[in-house]
Order: sequence, then structure tokens, then C-alpha cells
Amino acid sequence: MPSHLEIAWNPDVAALELDGDLDPASAPELRERVASLIAAGTTSFKLDMAGVDFIDSSGLRELMRIDQQLEEKGSKLVVLHPSSAVSTLLTMTGLDQRLVVEA
Repeated sequence: MPSHLEIAWNPDVAALELDGDLDPASAPELRERVASLIAAGTTSFKLDMAGVDFIDSSGLRELMRIDQQLEEKGSKLVVLHPSSAVSTLLTMTGLDQRLVVEA
């Protein structure tokens, strides 16, 4: 997982603050945390990615997976404050058009 993950949670919305790298070593923990929150009834996620220094294809895959799960529930993933590394990669891959991105 990124070196720091903070979760503020209520039954409907989870706000997760990611810090560090989102890569093959950390993506599984994010997947597990999100899965447990969805199982608990969370229908909306906001990921604060201001502190993400590095993201690779495995991190992008997790963002897409989360968004797809939420879309099935009638919601969308919201990416808050993407760092320049995240913003660049979202733009290069076109995911900035699929996800809700709030600077």
C-alpha cells in the first residue's frame, strides 16, 4: 500500500488519503480495503491522491476496478487533488475523462 492510507468512513462515503507509491506492492492492500468497505455498504469513494509520488499500470488498474465496481452501484470514483505524477498519467491514458477528477 502507499506508505500511508487514512480512511474517513461513513456508511455511504469513504474518503481515503493515499500517500507514497501506488504500484504492484501496494495495489493489493488498496483493493482489499476498498472491497471491505464496499462489503460494509459504502457506495461512494473519494481518493485524495495529493501525496501519491508514483503510480504505475497496477495502480491505474485498481482505480479502474474501483470505478467499475462503483458504476455497478450507480456511483463514480472521485479522485481528489491528484499529484502531478497522477494527473499526468490519468491524462496520458484518458482516464481523466472516465473518472471524476477534482483538482
